[in-house]
Amino acid sequence: MKELIVKPRDLYNEVIVQYSDSHIVDKHIFVEVPKQYEMIAYIDGQIKYRENEGTHQVIKKNKDFKNKEFKAAFIQKKALPDIIWGFGNINVNNERLKECYRIGANGTLQFEIEDRQKIADSFPWGNDITVEMIKEKIMPSIKNVGADLLSTYFANTSVSVFEINSKLDEIRVQLAQSFTNDPIIKDMGLKIKSLTVNPIHVNDEDLDVIRNRING
Repeated sequence: MKELIVKPRDLYNEVIVQYSDSHIVDKHIFVEVPKQYEMIAYIDGQIKYRENEGTHQVIKKNKDFKNKEFKAAFIQKKALPDIIWGFGNINVNNERLKECYRIGANGTLQFEIEDRQKIADSFPWGNDITVEMIKEKIMPSIKNVGADLLSTYFANTSVSVFEINSKLDEIRVQLAQSFTNDPIIKDMGLKIKSLTVNPIHVNDEDLDVIRNRING
């Protein structure tokens, strides 16, 4: 019988986790793990071992695997592509300065996979996981966490609406920490690699009201 090489179908594309077909283990089953991938081996649906770059014979990992069902999850090690995030109409009420206004924020966010088993376990087992699926799962958390932070960040401070963009570095640090600690993002085994925050936009009508009050 000819050797059967189990490996990812497409390398380094938008599919972050690729599952192989199921195979019955015998001496002809080999697994090839490319660079920048980790392989998680499932025997009868249970995780039994991991493998990094290289090729190995499945049955040599454990003689008890023979005649059992083998399935591999190939997970990319590289960081995920940049995610464009953004949200608007965040109400800020700074009673100290008597300023009420609405703001919007946006930027880019890049994650790397810190725990590859967690990312695989965050979706139905056996189905490939794409970048878009990961984005769809984390974007609600990014919006909720970010909006909550920014709505209270300037409340009751001495920072005027005209000065908020002087605090972009502080906001970026606070956002990164909040995203890192979010349970959904944490449970997916993701870690922030980079985060950018563009200048915060303030609603023009609200700015006019505040200017007129100050000048009046």
